[in-house]
Amino acid sequence: MTPKLSTDIEKFIAAAPGGAAQVEGANGAMYWVMTDEAMRVRRYVHEGIEQADRGEVAPWNSDEIKAAGRQLKKDRSA
Repeated sequence: MTPKLSTDIEKFIAAAPGGAAQVEGANGAMYWVMTDEAMRVRRYVHEGIEQADRGEVAPWNSDEIKAAGRQLKKDRSA
């Protein structure tokens, strides 16, 4: 079963920071409602945590990462 959200609830979730909001159910239980994008970010973060727990980490240099991003942007706009 896939229940449908009201337009008001959709707008509330979309306006929530990070696309996630805690809501209270009719029985008083608390639930998290998230957009697809928020769920993708959550999974990505959990994947990174699991990799770090397994020791799959490497040092990184923020200047190199920014330079690579700038180059990628430049290549895409050319």
